[in-house]
Amino acid sequence: MVAYTDYPWDPRVRREAESLVNRGHAVTVVCCREAGQVPRETVAGVTVDRVPLSMRRGGPTRYLYQYLVFLIMAALRIRRLRPAAVHLHSVPDFVVFAATGPRLRGVPVTLDLHEAMPEMVLARFPRSRAIVRLALAAERLSCRFANRVIVVNETIRDLIGGRSVPADRITVLYNSPVVSAGETLIPSEPTAGMLHLVYAGSIDRERDLETLVRAIGELRSTLPTSLILYGRGDPTYRAYLEGLVSGLELKESVSFGGVLPGERVLAHLARADLGVVTYVRSPLTEVALPNKVFEYIAVDKPLVLPDLRAMRRTFDGAAWFYEPANPRDLAAKIREAADASAESDSRRRKARVVYEAARWEAQAERLAAMYPIAKTRVAQLGGRAACT
Repeated sequence: MVAYTDYPWDPRVRREAESLVNRGHAVTVVCCREAGQVPRETVAGVTVDRVPLSMRRGGPTRYLYQYLVFLIMAALRIRRLRPAAVHLHSVPDFVVFAATGPRLRGVPVTLDLHEAMPEMVLARFPRSRAIVRLALAAERLSCRFANRVIVVNETIRDLIGGRSVPADRITVLYNSPVVSAGETLIPSEPTAGMLHLVYAGSIDRERDLETLVRAIGELRSTLPTSLILYGRGDPTYRAYLEGLVSGLELKESVSFGGVLPGERVLAHLARADLGVVTYVRSPLTEVALPNKVFEYIAVDKPLVLPDLRAMRRTFDGAAWFYEPANPRDLAAKIREAADASAESDSRRRKARVVYEAARWEAQAERLAAMYPIAKTRVAQLGGRAACT
């Protein structure tokens, strides 16, 4: 696997890699190396091979430079590894060309699209129409180069199918969490007159957490609410949120936790009374279906979601929807979800139906079907299959 990311921090890459390891494959993940990380190690059976490049944010030129350097480094690592299959995670889409050598030798190449890159570019650089056109061209070429394409939901499948690759070459693998067998998820004891909310994930502007903080302020007179935010992200944005909490005099209601290990996220989310997901409205978020939504369903919480296309398509009738960037509407929907006991039960059941079809056990089987273990290959490797 190849991914311009921080492993094992990236939950999707880790889920997929470990799922294949658990089914008998030998998996190597080629990724970036952040400060304090070793060049090579084994994590839960997955070999992690880190190139000497750390991820840096910036403008279009900076991103392009980082992506191209990573592509070249990854191509060199792939050449040395001589894999039986190559599975490349976007973004960027064109990282798939790091597997040009194996592709020419007939090695199967899979492109795993975590996002719709043209929509992501449009959201982040709305004035750079030329860059958006380049992103569309890169998507088309990348998807056509790959033997098969994976996407995270049906909305992105329809987008890609309409402009890049036939739908029959696309597989949907949802961003649903891994719930460990026997994992104990203990909800907090309800506090009379107090609503508890918990967020655990990236802390950045795209998540629109300031709208959630402002909604807490709107609720204080009618429904006192506590919120704890866990995660890592942009220090500037975190400082902005802390200033907002102070300015709204919400220090007793909103607090900041540390960074949670992936295996502890669900246990903390189980302490919330509702599952509230916030997002800005953008071309990218209109087609997003984040892992966070499925995590809240896994711990059986009523959902309050932004009214965005992919989320409405998937969870219509199974959640309360608020207008993005509107804290008053978000506060109203939180209040409705907290008050409507019978309606909450009904919507939770509908959300659970969606979740059951999307749960990771089913997604892992779909992924494994893409990499069958050939008996001849197992024999060559002394009983161990290879998928790198």
